[in-house]
Amino acid sequence: MLGKTHMAVGVAASLIVTNPTTITELILGSGIGIVGSVISDIDVGTSESHREADKIIAMVTFIMIAIGVLDFFWGLGIWDRIKQNGVLYPKVIALLVFVGICAYGRQQPHRSFMHSFLALGLLSAAMLFIYEPVVKYFVIGYISHIALDVFNYKKGEFL
Repeated sequence: MLGKTHMAVGVAASLIVTNPTTITELILGSGIGIVGSVISDIDVGTSESHREADKIIAMVTFIMIAIGVLDFFWGLGIWDRIKQNGVLYPKVIALLVFVGICAYGRQQPHRSFMHSFLALGLLSAAMLFIYEPVVKYFVIGYISHIALDVFNYKKGEFL
C-alpha cells in the first residue's frame, strides 16, 4: 500500500476518533496522525519514511556528538544543564529512545518489529514523555496502518 494511502487513512481515523475542537488540535492531530500512520514503514528501504528516518537519525547523532565535543573540549556544561532541567531532561531522553527504537526498527524485515504492538507500545511510551497530548493521535494513526496492512496481505509477506 502506498504511503499517501496510509497517511490519508491515519489522519482521517485520528481526527474522527478524537474529534478535535480547536484549530491547534486539528493541526497537531493531523500531523501526529501522519507520523503514526507512516512510521511503521521505515523498515521499507524505498519508502519516504525510511529516507526521512535516515536524515533524522543522522541529525540526532550529529547533535549528540556535537554536544559531547563541546562539553569535552570547551566545558560548556550543555548536558549538565539539560540534566538539571526537570522538564527538559525526560523529553530529551524520550526523544533519544524514540529515535533509537526507529533506528532499530528500520533495520528489521518489513512487517516485523515496526508492525508489532510491542513497537507501538514502546514508541507511544516515549511519545508520552515527549508530549502527552499527541499520544492518542499517534496511536490511532499507527493502528490504522497495521489494520490497513492486515487487510492488504499479500502471499509471502510476513504479518
